[in-house]
Amino acid sequence: MVELIPTSPLANLLPAEIGDSNLAEIRPAHVTLILPRKGADLARAMQAAHGLKLPAPCRSGGNDRLRLIWAGLGKYLLVGVAPAAPALSRRAALVDQGGAYAIMRLQGGLATDILARLTPIDLRPTTFRRGHVALSELAHIPALILKRTNGADIMVPRSLAVSACSKLLGAMQRVNAQNGLSAG
Repeated sequence: MVELIPTSPLANLLPAEIGDSNLAEIRPAHVTLILPRKGADLARAMQAAHGLKLPAPCRSGGNDRLRLIWAGLGKYLLVGVAPAAPALSRRAALVDQGGAYAIMRLQGGLATDILARLTPIDLRPTTFRRGHVALSELAHIPALILKRTNGADIMVPRSLAVSACSKLLGAMQRVNAQNGLSAG
C-alpha cells in the first residue's frame, strides 16, 4: 500500500532571502473558517473561549500564536489553534481550512514596494496599517493580505501557492536590484 505524506507546495521554494527582503512559509497548526449562525452571539463566545474580540471589517486581532482575521462579510479565520469547538460550534459553523491555504510572510524594508508591484490595494502606511487586512489579488491570484509591522502575511489558495511564490520572488529580485541590493 502506498503511504501518502502531506507536504507543502512551497517546501522546495522557501525560505528565500534577496537583499534585505525575505519570504518564508508560515505553517500554523490550525486554520479554521468561522461562519456565525444567524442571531448567535459569537463575539461573547469568542471572547470567553479564546480571549479575542471579533475584528471589524478589514482588521485582525491577536498575536503570532493565535490570530482572528476578518475574511469577508460574516466570515472570520481563526489561525494558530483549534477552535474551542463546544463553545463556538453552537454559535458558528467551524470549517477546517488547514489544507486549503498556503501562507507566506514577506519581511524587510522593501516589503511594501514589493507588494505594490503585485497588488492594486493602497499600501501607504497612512492607509494600510499593522493589523489591517485586505481581500485582494496578488498578480491575479486571490489573496488575503495581512499587514505586519515590517511586512505582510499573504494567504493564497494552496493550488496557486507556487505561482504566487514565484511572483513574489520575482518582485523581490526586481525591487532589491532597483535599490542596489543583491541576492543574499
